[in-house]
Amino acid sequence: MKRITRLTEADLTRIVRKVINEDSSKAGLLYSEINNLIDGSYPEMDPSDVANVLRIILDVYESMSYRKKRGIDSVSKDDVIKRFRQ
Repeated sequence: MKRITRLTEADLTRIVRKVINEDSSKAGLLYSEINNLIDGSYPEMDPSDVANVLRIILDVYESMSYRKKRGIDSVSKDDVIKRFRQ
């Protein structure tokens, strides 16, 4: 016999908040770790150089996110060569 579990609106709200908090705490941890790495390992690096490196990383992750949302595979070396020769 199947057992039916009913969720109240309050239950759903609590679950959604928990998921959001978990995601934001992961993002906060990532931010903190990146900041600590930069401050601890590269304190002498010019801030504009740090910004340029982070901008490049951001571009890569934005591209990955775009491809993932649209179900597009990564670009292969062969794809690049084909497009370059056209």
